[in-house]
Amino acid sequence: MLKRVCWTALAAASLASGIAAAQTFPSRTIHLVSGVTPGSASDTTARIVAEKLQASLGQPVIVENKLGVGGLIGAAYVAKADPDGHVISIYTSAFTVAPLLSPGPLDPKELTPVATLGTVPTVLVVSTAKSYKTVADLVAAAKAKAGAVVATTAGIGSSTHMNLERFRIAAGIEVLHVPMKGAPDALTEVLTGRADFYFALPFQVGPQVKEGKLRALAVGSPKRSALFPDVPTTLEAGYPNSDYNFWIGALVASRTPRDIVLRLNKEFNAAVNSPEVRDQEGVRVERPADQGGGHQSQLERTAGAAAWHTSRSAKSSPGKKSMAKPKKTAEPKIIRPDDIDPHHDWKRPLQAPGHTQVDFEERINFRRLHDYRLARVRAALAASGLGALLSFDQHNIRYTTSTVIGEWARDKLTRYSLLTGNGDPYIWDFGSAAKHHRLYAPWLHVDHCKAGLLGLRGAVGGDITLFREAATEIKAILDAEGVGDMPLGLDVVEPPMLFELQKLGIEVRDGQQVMLQAREVKNLDELTLLNMASAMVDGVYQDIAEALKPGVKESEIVALATSRLYQMGSDCVEAINSISGERCSPHPHNFTDRLIRPGDQAFFDIIQSFMGYRTCYYRTFNVGRATAPQRTAYRKAREWMDKAIDLLKPGISSDKIARAFPEAKEIGFASEMEAFGLNFCHGLGLGLHERPLISRLTSFKEPIELKAGMVFAVETYCPASDGISAARIEEEVILTPEGAKIISLYPAEELPIANPYRS
Repeated sequence: MLKRVCWTALAAASLASGIAAAQTFPSRTIHLVSGVTPGSASDTTARIVAEKLQASLGQPVIVENKLGVGGLIGAAYVAKADPDGHVISIYTSAFTVAPLLSPGPLDPKELTPVATLGTVPTVLVVSTAKSYKTVADLVAAAKAKAGAVVATTAGIGSSTHMNLERFRIAAGIEVLHVPMKGAPDALTEVLTGRADFYFALPFQVGPQVKEGKLRALAVGSPKRSALFPDVPTTLEAGYPNSDYNFWIGALVASRTPRDIVLRLNKEFNAAVNSPEVRDQEGVRVERPADQGGGHQSQLERTAGAAAWHTSRSAKSSPGKKSMAKPKKTAEPKIIRPDDIDPHHDWKRPLQAPGHTQVDFEERINFRRLHDYRLARVRAALAASGLGALLSFDQHNIRYTTSTVIGEWARDKLTRYSLLTGNGDPYIWDFGSAAKHHRLYAPWLHVDHCKAGLLGLRGAVGGDITLFREAATEIKAILDAEGVGDMPLGLDVVEPPMLFELQKLGIEVRDGQQVMLQAREVKNLDELTLLNMASAMVDGVYQDIAEALKPGVKESEIVALATSRLYQMGSDCVEAINSISGERCSPHPHNFTDRLIRPGDQAFFDIIQSFMGYRTCYYRTFNVGRATAPQRTAYRKAREWMDKAIDLLKPGISSDKIARAFPEAKEIGFASEMEAFGLNFCHGLGLGLHERPLISRLTSFKEPIELKAGMVFAVETYCPASDGISAARIEEEVILTPEGAKIISLYPAEELPIANPYRS
């Protein structure tokens, strides 16, 4: 009896306390907490509603931004605040998904809903510099090459992310997802052409669409947007279940008295239905009933998208029902926006600084370089459908792990690296090199630097034990990191290694294209290194011009250039072509001990690297004098060069560039296959030939859209009418938002005459 009296008294006291709190509410400043950046939908809505609430509640109402983990940091702050209604979370439909993607900061039960403030349509936008005119164009491009199309969002778990996933799953495409810090950053990526599309809010992109900077392809919400009445929905465009209901709501700590929750519900509803809020210029927030759906329906609509993102396990075999419990998978590695940001600053001149690091100016930020390269690989891997990438290509290993040993290892296929979607890089190397990495590569885990040896291209012998043990170790890592049942991407390999991986049930797919996609856009540090490498060759060509005289051997020019490059800091002089006189046509791609003679036309190619980043840089000279056919050949080669460079702009398709080059028959070859490698462009970076490669042989079949931050070597070749001479020119260019910037600066506008004779 006593217990019953006590509990009754306690309940009565609690009720009285709640009623009292409601009667005195609000008693101080009210804080609307937004978990996203200013300019985002919920933040903008909060600021519009705050003014009306302040008038009706009679207390100051301020908006605070507490960013992080898809809005969860701000929501968790509200959940831990005093449950008296003075601290309110303004959240979006991401609330139904973010706790699933990032468990820990917030248990959804810690918050209780107050009111749905409205829904905001989304609109799929692309830059008008891109070739996409319809949603079908975008989907076709994504299906043509998985991961080639780049989508950006306001962050992992954000509503824009779930909108993307709903659309991606419905369309059956794979894209490269680049999450940003917020909506403004995401939109900037599309405007600059670094990303292909984004699901924005109409009020965010209305001005840019009107100005012709952006093109609205579709509305991602169930119904059309009042701001874009002529733009169809993704449902109308033919993609069932692609729609996403982007709602904005208010929530408070779960222990807030019900009377306060009801009071806030009344005030929020009055505010959002007032003409001042509903008809705010430039912002259209629909009333809750206009678009339909609420918290529960939204959870159901996004469950599939969230499940896809959190699970990296493979599908069961067709026709079989698995009775086993789902495997636990490690969390996918989050790509931090700052890591994958290339940090381009096109307003400033690209520098070619001294080679020594100094304390008074930033030259190369190597940690930023490491983080960017790894983030690019992670993003490409995430969009590929692969569980991991196993690399034997030395350029891929360096790009992923930022390790390197002697150039002799380039073609031995015995070093290898592994990166899973859920883990950090592993490197297998000669034992002493692995020990060195543990000491001097702090960006790698110590236990991920392993001693390894495979076949050394067969030199080890026919015993496959080393391959079997390596494959078993790799399979164990794949299983431990939750991707053991997913396909493995592989670049180049000795056949026994491939066979042993397959014996363990691993599905092996082409990983080289994934890696080349990751490497195609260079960040600021890569561009600087490429410019520094080119500056070294500028100087070598000055030395060659002075040394180029009758009686000098082609091989002596090679020796001079090699010595000079190593003196300047080259880490690898990979090859130097030195070709003169009658050897110029056809191009033999080598050098000999031929003596250079008066009037010879001679061309050279310098392929070397600085900090791994390569040059491919041709120049043609005449020795002492030049004939009319030699000058004509040079002029044609220069014209073809200039025409191609003028076309190099972001958003242009590579097939258009290829048409600027002469057909094979114009330079004396029967087919484009025979003429390949003479008039073309190729990407340049850690590798001599990277994506995109542009030629009449390849680009009409598989065109690639150009992007700012790509680097090209543009090569032309024209044989002279004398039957022996030929001109060969090559410029290295960086693709900026405005077009191509040449970084190979030794003069080549006109045919250089080395040591000219006086007439």
